[in-house]
Amino acid sequence: MSKIAGVTTRYYGPTNHRGSRIRVQWGNDKLTVPFSYAARNEHVQAVEDAMSKWGETVESVQYVTDSESGRGSVYRVVLA
Repeated sequence: MSKIAGVTTRYYGPTNHRGSRIRVQWGNDKLTVPFSYAARNEHVQAVEDAMSKWGETVESVQYVTDSESGRGSVYRVVLA
């Protein structure tokens, strides 16, 4: 049986000490993932990476809308 989760992402630009990164938030869980320049869609890749670190298997990730801040996105994630 599949579960559906709402996940938000937010982009953080580079600083003098860190490269670009994306924060993924699922409920109260937050994880910052390095920005993947090789990915076709960096935010989707970050969601998949975060979910695997949280022990979840992703079946699909679907874009829903931009976040309120305008610096990220909201995704619908179907988990196995």
